[in-house]
Amino acid sequence: MLVFGTSSFLWINYFSSCQAQSNPSPDSNTMEEVIRVTSPDGKIKDFPIQNTSRKNDAERVAQTLIQTGVSLEAIAIAITFVEVGADPEPVTNLMLILNGLTGDKNKVSIAQLNRAINSYNTIVDKSDLSTLQALKKMSTFMDIRSLLQGT
Repeated sequence: MLVFGTSSFLWINYFSSCQAQSNPSPDSNTMEEVIRVTSPDGKIKDFPIQNTSRKNDAERVAQTLIQTGVSLEAIAIAITFVEVGADPEPVTNLMLILNGLTGDKNKVSIAQLNRAINSYNTIVDKSDLSTLQALKKMSTFMDIRSLLQGT
């Protein structure tokens, strides 16, 4: 189930460098890169960064989404899309638009739906072959595709 909205406002919990944090991995002596998100009620969520070359892009996406009240689940989805190589800008736009796709009374905004489709298509258009193959393997990316197609 996709959850894109939340009533609680979230923010990045900044550490000394205001960047993604390195934490010791509980299973080994290695360091794990994470983005730490903290809700106002003190709940902390660490998002492990597997592809450290995309860490800065993933962190910028998380910061933007957190500031707009997007759910932790949607942030996790966005991070995984960026980590496999998707362009951060259309990923951010897609998550923001899906967050506000339904207005009052749960009616879908046609303008917002059109923006979501355009953002999804931009992700596909800007992706190289290996990124497209990785995205295709992600059930969430394909679920979003089906949602936007109305199937």
